[in-house]
Amino acid sequence: MADLHGNDPVKFDNGTADALSTALNGAAESIEGQAGSRQSYVTTATQEFRGHFSELFAQNASTAASDGSTIAANLRTVAGWVDKMKAAAERENARRKEARDWEAEYADRNFFEWVHDKVAGAPVPPTVHHEDAPTFDQATGPSTPRQTPNPGSGGGGGGTSSAKPADLRSFATGSSTLNQSLDGKPAGLRGKLIDFRVEVLLGAHRRDEPGERLRAVDHRQRPGRHLGEHHRRRVRCCRR
Repeated sequence: MADLHGNDPVKFDNGTADALSTALNGAAESIEGQAGSRQSYVTTATQEFRGHFSELFAQNASTAASDGSTIAANLRTVAGWVDKMKAAAERENARRKEARDWEAEYADRNFFEWVHDKVAGAPVPPTVHHEDAPTFDQATGPSTPRQTPNPGSGGGGGGTSSAKPADLRSFATGSSTLNQSLDGKPAGLRGKLIDFRVEVLLGAHRRDEPGERLRAVDHRQRPGRHLGEHHRRRVRCCRR
């Protein structure tokens, strides 16, 4: 009979994985949900904006929108990786359970069944084919540089720039409010990632190690960069 030992369940915390996947998708939804409002603020600011700085403003706004879409896409990509790992663990555990169930049933056979095995041959255990661990392509999407001329630098060779101050203030205020609504997202995601690393990737046998817990707490306390940072495209207007 084949040796079916080594088929203990894969230690994978589904709850922790689900929490991380939900947080990643939620952060992506928050960024995507702001796209319309951000574009509206840009449209308002550019109505009376003229000159070289208006062109830089438009370029930076386009860069911010593109970066936001890329960030959201990468967050969803990582969420998909978590879901893929969870599904792989579930399939592996199903295969291992089949082997364990067969082994338990075989060990529980009565005397007459054992005699039958001696005469007719023992039953053939299930063939357990373990799949390879899932692999993932590297996520891409570096932050795109933006144009940030120095205050008082003038039109930069493009003539005089002018704008309606109230429109620019509306853009700055609205964008700041949207950025603030994203401020807690990096810290929240970092906490979920640390939980996933401790509870899932390191395995149950290391979950209660004091050193690992202290490292997890240390990571949670580190300040994170704002997701809204990529949306903060400021252009200082020199009105002449």
